[in-house]
Amino acid sequence: MAVEDNEQLKYLYERYLHNQCSREELQAFFNLVNALPDETLIHSLLSRTWDEAAWPPLADMPSSPLDFPAGSEEQLKPLTKRFAGWWKAAALVAGAGLLLWGWSQLRSRPVTYTEKTTAAGQQLQVVLPDSSVVWLHAASKLRYAEQFRNGNREVTLEGKAFFDIRPGPQPFVVHSGGLITTVLGTSFNIDAYRNSEHIAVTVISGRVKVADSLKVLDILLPAQQISYDRRRQVFAKTTADTTACLAWKAGKIRFEEETMGAIADELQRWYGVQFLFKDPALRNCRYTASFDNNVSLEKLLDVICAVNNIQYRINQSESTVTLSGKGCP
Repeated sequence: MAVEDNEQLKYLYERYLHNQCSREELQAFFNLVNALPDETLIHSLLSRTWDEAAWPPLADMPSSPLDFPAGSEEQLKPLTKRFAGWWKAAALVAGAGLLLWGWSQLRSRPVTYTEKTTAAGQQLQVVLPDSSVVWLHAASKLRYAEQFRNGNREVTLEGKAFFDIRPGPQPFVVHSGGLITTVLGTSFNIDAYRNSEHIAVTVISGRVKVADSLKVLDILLPAQQISYDRRRQVFAKTTADTTACLAWKAGKIRFEEETMGAIADELQRWYGVQFLFKDPALRNCRYTASFDNNVSLEKLLDVICAVNNIQYRINQSESTVTLSGKGCP
């Protein structure tokens, strides 16, 4: 846990003990408690609470509640007043102990998971338990624990997503296809659709470690990308155009020297249609352009197909687009 998180936890702990937390502070407090890697800090706070509790001197404490000297004015004092100091100190420590018990119980519960999915043409912003933010692209799925426990920050992605990760004491790990992407605090984009032959990891800021099931592939810095071939299990590291990589997040459909095969895959996810190629060679035609993501499929295809000497036919009832023609030179 970062130093600033430790200080915030100590501050919120004091407010929690004295019942001074607002609803937002209470949520932040328990989020920090749940993110603790072990019990060291919470035990330290509990010990300090015990040591600093305002315990009345033992000499002032009678051996029993009714053990008062005859004629003493103490007989006339309500017991609640006589024991006020003891009850206050004991309640404070008991409340802190209850916090530790509740925390231990929470950590021992079975882990429950949440799944967020997007349909064709849909995008979704997801805030994770550690306050990291994920933008989920169309036809994608993100799976993560409802609470990150024991410093474990791991998610599983199928599809495309942009991650803006909050720095933390433990690495943040993304499982996507055959790759494992590990970061401490950074922003990056992962493209890992199930039916795609390649997985692409592109770093926007910070550093990212990328590995497959056998070894670390490389460490990526800003504007670097790894493209991983699932079938051959080989990769290529290149300099990335981050503007093109994040066009979808800005509401654009952008193609940079993309093949018609890759373009069809992207349009399928965005418009919810299936592309059929009369001639497989048409898949190799390349195209560069940018469109707003609210443009109609017909207008987009008019432009793309005209440039590549391709004809298209849309079957609304079957949600298919058939491409034919001589195609590119």
